[in-house]
Amino acid sequence: MSKEEKREARTIKVPPHRHCKVCGKMIPPDAEYCSTKCEKIDLDRRKSYETYKTWLFITLAMIMVLAIVNIVLIGLGR
Repeated sequence: MSKEEKREARTIKVPPHRHCKVCGKMIPPDAEYCSTKCEKIDLDRRKSYETYKTWLFITLAMIMVLAIVNIVLIGLGR
């Protein structure tokens, strides 16, 4: 038996599949989630991430405005 034949004999044939985005379970290739529970969890995570990004943007914008105001006030004071 050659190396190639041995390797083929040890190889396990896995049917086409994907993995659930949340829990990692094996699912059919045309599905994204294994259950509605995982779909809801992912939707909640995405909403939370979008809220986080919005607040991060607002915070950074406020910091930039305060820095510009500080620079302008220091410039006027001299």
